[in-house]
Amino acid sequence: MIVAIDGPSGTGKSTVAKKVAQQLGYIYFNTGAMYRSFALFIRSKNIAPDDVEKMKAECAHFAFDIQHEKGQERYVVNGHDVTEHLALEEISKTASILSAFQEIRSFLLPIQQQFGAKHNVVLEGRDIGTVVFPDAEVKIFLTASAEVRATRRYEQLKEKYPETPHDFEQILQEIQARDTRDTTRAHAPLKKAEDALLIDTSNMSIDEVVERILGCVK
Repeated sequence: MIVAIDGPSGTGKSTVAKKVAQQLGYIYFNTGAMYRSFALFIRSKNIAPDDVEKMKAECAHFAFDIQHEKGQERYVVNGHDVTEHLALEEISKTASILSAFQEIRSFLLPIQQQFGAKHNVVLEGRDIGTVVFPDAEVKIFLTASAEVRATRRYEQLKEKYPETPHDFEQILQEIQARDTRDTTRAHAPLKKAEDALLIDTSNMSIDEVVERILGCVK
């Protein structure tokens, strides 16, 4: 079975999808981590994220894998564990830019589909239910207001980097800018599949969202 969970950043997709996968005994695939892994790879080559021709030329040298270590997913690029680098803001921004290009999405699409073809899997991203697996048995679209999502990101950064000052308004603007990029890009834009269940997580706990999705699966 394929459980597709889509939605903008800050809605709790990753945490929810991981918990749903654990509860079901399914494999968890964070497609955003795959795009960020490619972004990290591109940056290591000193290639600008809007230089499509150079990125295409390097695609053949990008090998991506997901390994599991003590119940945690580890993301591996060309034999190197890059997991700890994927949360960096500059990597996230780079991934958002390069993901708008059809050539890059077409290259990474089969990687996602191969995982889904072999396993019971929970995938989360922005186009899982519309493009990657339009025939997924369960489709979920998570949403929340930009302000709520910015608050979550702000609190997350304060907890992770307590000695670094963080600007809430800047975080909010970055989230709104990313929403615009994701929803207006020409190829595979972020949108709710017609047959997806819409869940607004603004006033819900993670466990409440997980239970709602598990109910859909059952």
